[in-house]
Amino acid sequence: MPVRRRWDAAGVATLLFVNFWIAGKLFRLEYSAFTGSIEAAYISISTQIIQQWPHFDWFPLWYGGIPFQNAYPPLLHFLVAGWAKVAGVSMALSHHMVTAATYCLGPVSLFVLARVLGAGRMPAWAAALVYSTVSFSAWLLPSVRTDVGGFWHGRRFHALLVYGEGPHVTAMTLLPLAIVALHFALRRRWIWTAPLALAAVVLSNWLGGFALAAAVFCYLVAFARDRHDWFRTVWIGVWAYALAMPWIPPTTLEAVKLNAQRIGGDFRFGWANALGLAALLVVAVLAARWLKNPAVKFGAAFTVLMAGVTLIWEWAHFALVPQPMRYHLEMELALCLLLAGLVPARAWALAAVAMLCAYPAFSTRTWARSIIQPVEMTATSEYRVARWFDQHMQGRRVMAPGSVSFWLNAFTATPQMAGGFDQGIVNQTQPGSHFQVLSGMGSGDREGAVAIGWLQMMGVDAVAVSQAGSTEVFKPFAHPTKFDGLLRELWREGGDVVYEVPRTSSSLARIVRPEELPPGPIINEDLKWAEGYLQAINDAARPQPVTEWRDRSHLRIRANVAPGDLVSVLVTYHPGWRSSVPLKRDLLGQILLRPAAAGDQTFDLTFDGGTEMTVARSASGLAMVAMMVSAFRRRSRRA
Repeated sequence: MPVRRRWDAAGVATLLFVNFWIAGKLFRLEYSAFTGSIEAAYISISTQIIQQWPHFDWFPLWYGGIPFQNAYPPLLHFLVAGWAKVAGVSMALSHHMVTAATYCLGPVSLFVLARVLGAGRMPAWAAALVYSTVSFSAWLLPSVRTDVGGFWHGRRFHALLVYGEGPHVTAMTLLPLAIVALHFALRRRWIWTAPLALAAVVLSNWLGGFALAAAVFCYLVAFARDRHDWFRTVWIGVWAYALAMPWIPPTTLEAVKLNAQRIGGDFRFGWANALGLAALLVVAVLAARWLKNPAVKFGAAFTVLMAGVTLIWEWAHFALVPQPMRYHLEMELALCLLLAGLVPARAWALAAVAMLCAYPAFSTRTWARSIIQPVEMTATSEYRVARWFDQHMQGRRVMAPGSVSFWLNAFTATPQMAGGFDQGIVNQTQPGSHFQVLSGMGSGDREGAVAIGWLQMMGVDAVAVSQAGSTEVFKPFAHPTKFDGLLRELWREGGDVVYEVPRTSSSLARIVRPEELPPGPIINEDLKWAEGYLQAINDAARPQPVTEWRDRSHLRIRANVAPGDLVSVLVTYHPGWRSSVPLKRDLLGQILLRPAAAGDQTFDLTFDGGTEMTVARSASGLAMVAMMVSAFRRRSRRA
């Protein structure tokens, strides 16, 4: 091996050692004491990947049903499921092992990008060491500093363990490699790797996808030789999207865009936001033009964008993009890439950086090891409630509170009213109805009755409530005793209570008349607007349709209908559903069937994604063929 490569390899090995020294304990952690972490939902997705393999059309377990791709960008979850299968470990342990690996590899990918873009070996290594040990967001953002407990605790690790940001951390590891692949592709080397690398980032995390777009823009500002590089990049981007299209089709993009504007705050995008973002892009371009070194140009422009989005929110509370507070991880990456271009390539500079990193490295390691604590999962409310549902509800839909909802489908295949990724919700009635059941807002002394009405309209057969004494983390019910005296108690243990929601049958279908259909959801008010519909779906004298899931994408309904009757199906509507009779969306966002004839009828509903998924799969297949042809042609030239 040439001397230069040996030194680069030594730098990589050192970075891996430092990060493993900090996070190594995570490789042995099965269930974390942070049971309120969203990683529970990701473990649930990986578990369901194994159970649903190889059919990934409809996901009936969350939000009354969603397309599988709306559950979350799938790359990390497939890796976790695959490793659990190969290594023979639990899904929770596999999740921690895989995400700990992507955490350790993050500084390595930064080092590789800095080297490829022209930074010296020592400056690139110094920047990657800073990224491994120093948290700029704790220095610049008082909210982060308070959250992690000081200046010297690593936010990247904190986000990974405490908040379960495994997909985000993974995307931050893949992003520098995507820019490396783009750099080589624009110089006519390994063109086929660029679409694959770009797609991998987006298939890991939506925030990473936005950061990738920003990074690609900054790269072109710094390194594009002519307009042809811009055109080639657009072509590579289209190629990458075609590869990933079955997992991020236009309807999924639209759902994420819509939902992201209301999760964590009011982030509706208007003219002021667009102008602010445009101004930030102009500042990034100007910052790059004032500099000569292309690597510094890239780092400066990327820092302006990522730090701008984050700091403007922190200091002025103005959102240029949805959820701007979460881009501080990208800000840290950008600052370290800028540092790689600014650190002098001198031994004294390297020594100074290493000494400056020593204290935060020891501090972060000590703190990290103190918070990596296991929990006996079987002793938690999350596990006990999930198991009770599994043993007693026989696949009927439930409502679970907070962290129980996150964990429910890691242990069972019980369908639930909520889920683990609100950005993917298709039925826009669902978030409001869920909030209403939890909060009781605007319903006065009829809070319990209104909540029951919503549960019935959403097809829920049991609701769990976490009261004092429960280990459930969030205690989301504003009034956890609202169902006492109204609903029959099915089970109580400690502070966890399960109530039965009265329904005429556990079927997901009801016979209704056209005039009984609700005019549309009115959240946070009385349910007088839905009285006729509620009476209809709770009328035991009517014929009760029978529903049966043949598989997770195929629902069979048997019903005895009279002339003019409609069949209301308490499953989320999506244009990808197919049926033998006319099918449409009702005003609650659920499926409505119009039978063609009276009498005993059987309706088969099949979700195949419709025309959109046919186009998406075809485009992805063509993109894969193009990738293989490109790789073969390059190998042929070399031969």
